[in-house]
Amino acid sequence: MQLEQAVLDAQAPVRLQAQGLGCHLVAAWAAHSRQTARILDARLWAPLDVSQPALQARLPSWSPIVRQRLPFPSRVLASPDPTVCAVETAQAWAADWGADWGGLLQPDAAALAATY
Repeated sequence: MQLEQAVLDAQAPVRLQAQGLGCHLVAAWAAHSRQTARILDARLWAPLDVSQPALQARLPSWSPIVRQRLPFPSRVLASPDPTVCAVETAQAWAADWGADWGGLLQPDAAALAATY
């Protein structure tokens, strides 16, 4: 199911949980959707740095990264794994998205986020 349709189908305000590439999906969706008022908040776990050369070749449609302010409250938590994303990069995205910076995921939380 696509994000837009899931938000439209929701019977109550929506809390978004996104991990990895899903964080960029939320940012791209929010930049174009007319349904953002339905979002209560968003938790963005371990955003993936799609600007890394190895990923750019495999995920060309995810560039450029949407850095527009999100129109709903959000929080970014970075992966402790620097191959996912450098902490400074995740902090910069959090600032651009207007999100609270939650720091690094703890190892147990990082493992949990990877299962979603």
